[in-house]
Amino acid sequence: MIPPLELQPEQLPSEAEVYQLHELVRYHDRAFISYAYAALTKRAPTPEELVRELDDLRSGRRDKMEIIEGLLDSRERPATVRVVGLRGEAWRRASRWPVVGYAWRLLRGLASVPLHLKHQQRFEAYSLGQQQKIADHVNGVMAPALADSIDAVLMLSESLQDHVLSLEDSLASLAARQEQLQARISDHQHQLEAKINAQEDRLEAMISAQEGRLEAKIGAQEDRLGATINAQQSQLEATNNTHRQELDERLKAQQQLIVQEQQVIVETQKVVMEQLRAEISTLATSYEQQSAQLLDQLRRLQATVESARE
Repeated sequence: MIPPLELQPEQLPSEAEVYQLHELVRYHDRAFISYAYAALTKRAPTPEELVRELDDLRSGRRDKMEIIEGLLDSRERPATVRVVGLRGEAWRRASRWPVVGYAWRLLRGLASVPLHLKHQQRFEAYSLGQQQKIADHVNGVMAPALADSIDAVLMLSESLQDHVLSLEDSLASLAARQEQLQARISDHQHQLEAKINAQEDRLEAMISAQEGRLEAKIGAQEDRLGATINAQQSQLEATNNTHRQELDERLKAQQQLIVQEQQVIVETQKVVMEQLRAEISTLATSYEQQSAQLLDQLRRLQATVESARE
């Protein structure tokens, strides 16, 4: 594991109430903001405060001295905390006046030119030292770690290539098995379709034969009934009027029997038709179940092939 690079060692401020100015300004950028807040307000800056102060510092709108003065003027600063080497609070207030403050800031800026030059030289030396520290860290720590990582990546790449080749062989065999299974499924489907078509043809032939027989029976019965009715009508016409009522009653009874026989024939025909329809429905349901099973097996095989490819 590569150790982290620390350009500025983290140092928490003490619980002291008096700080020297050089103790605060020796830190830079984010470390300066965090140290100044912890020393002067006794707390860490919020994310919003850290972003605002860093933006002012990096853009040049405020320097370190002005940020320290702003923290000293805040209400969060304990009354006993102070910074030695910083101008007094009265001078800071006077520098905010419109005309006098501008003149005071101008004179103070001219007077602090040598100090700024000294700070600039220190910062340049600090930047060069930090760059050298980064270079030493890269050359001494990260370069060997990167070399080891490259070797490990190459070994892993070779291993992955072997695995890919074995997976390709497995996928090829699975594809061949899939083609065989698809051919078997297609054969089973053709066989089932042929069986179903043959059963449908037999059922249609049986239905046609049953209908023909029923129609023949009904025609014969109708002919017999017609002949019986005609004979009875002839007998009724030949009899006397005294027997007409009796013959009429018999005729009515015969007609009722004929109607009942026709109803029985019709009901029998309906029962036969329902049985045939039930057989057709059973065969269709069996065909759908077999088709669903075959489709389910095909989906499982495709899922197995896809998982193997992944």
